[in-house]
Amino acid sequence: MPDPSPDPTPRGSWAALFHQTTDPVFLLNPRRRLRYVNKAFETIARAPADAVLHEFCHPRKVQKDLPVQRRILLQTLAPPKEVMAGRTVSVRRPVPPARLGPPWWDLTFVPLREGDKLIGILGTITPAGPPGSTAGGKGLSEALVALRQRAVERARLDRLFPEGSPGSTRLRAQAELAAKTFAPVWLTGGPGTGKETLARAIHYHGLTRELGFAGIDCAGLQPYLLRSLLFGHNGLAETGRVGTIYLRSPGALPADLQAELIEWGELLADECRVVVGGGDGTGLIPEFRAAFGVIEIHLPSLADQKDELPRLLEVESAAATAEALAVLAAWPWPGNLREFRDVIRGAATRADGKPIDVAHLPAALRRAATDARAARAATRAALPKLDELLEQVERRLIELALRRTRGDQTAAADQLGMHRSRLVRRMKALGLGGEE
Repeated sequence: MPDPSPDPTPRGSWAALFHQTTDPVFLLNPRRRLRYVNKAFETIARAPADAVLHEFCHPRKVQKDLPVQRRILLQTLAPPKEVMAGRTVSVRRPVPPARLGPPWWDLTFVPLREGDKLIGILGTITPAGPPGSTAGGKGLSEALVALRQRAVERARLDRLFPEGSPGSTRLRAQAELAAKTFAPVWLTGGPGTGKETLARAIHYHGLTRELGFAGIDCAGLQPYLLRSLLFGHNGLAETGRVGTIYLRSPGALPADLQAELIEWGELLADECRVVVGGGDGTGLIPEFRAAFGVIEIHLPSLADQKDELPRLLEVESAAATAEALAVLAAWPWPGNLREFRDVIRGAATRADGKPIDVAHLPAALRRAATDARAARAATRAALPKLDELLEQVERRLIELALRRTRGDQTAAADQLGMHRSRLVRRMKALGLGGEE
């Protein structure tokens, strides 16, 4: 196929026809490189022909040194896989450089074939809004805006980590640093310590807050489903609508999928943040930890921060009596923050607007607190006075020696390693009837 040029061509040629039309038109070669755009395309895309021609249009593999807006445009023009197989396809995508619509473009890709050989792809662009709306489109509905605002409110850093304790201040500073960059974040901590909650907080305070947050359980999905979700047609890596991807338990991923994630993270390093909720690193290839462990934040267990219980109650918009707070402090919280939230929300429902009391807490917590108090009381009661304990031991030793010697005080004194006179004095003191 001849290499078309963006310059005006003689009237009557195919390029002159495309130049005259007011419909935005572009042409790709079989390797998905832009070979032609008309004037209408330059106007709607706000990009001159010489800035985009010969560039590669792919949902992920675009030239990294291009400006962000240019890369997004080229990703938007990428033909779906079905087009490369010879099918005409129409898709709706957000208007670049936005990653989330509306407004939208309706793109139609027409494969051009010579026999069984693909020789080019003709593309057209039609501005469009959501179904039933104008081309300009409308924003999110009031219900979605309210839902989004509630999610942002729950993830406020000043609410999760208020000023007060050194540990809380440190975690907040680390989260604020992570939110200011696209650098990958590695969160460590036991189950239920709040890794996904912190990942959401970093997202909502970051550069991609207007885009979506996607949490993926790597251990709960089959590898082929994960690959389709991330890299398939209209997958998360292609749509450009996700600003943060949270990977839970990435050690369950196969090594080849971990390698694909590393490559994808390098291609879109300044457009989408990856947050990893990792455990002990089991099952991970060394390159994965090196690629995504740029910023590491450790979340302590709830058992190590019992002094934070009043603050955590405030986060859940709940109050508790001093007795209930003592019961909460006595529980080891093996499920950490996840277990704490479930307990507090259930107790708050039973309290019906009043401060949470001991009776509103689960029976297991109440029994554990009762057992702990009984153990402490038994420990205190089981410690006699030292003098009393020594007298009891002395009396039993003297009685044993006298029984062995059939009452012979001299022989008993020899067995105890003391003079007879001292034995007699101790027997009188202990009420054993000693005589000179």
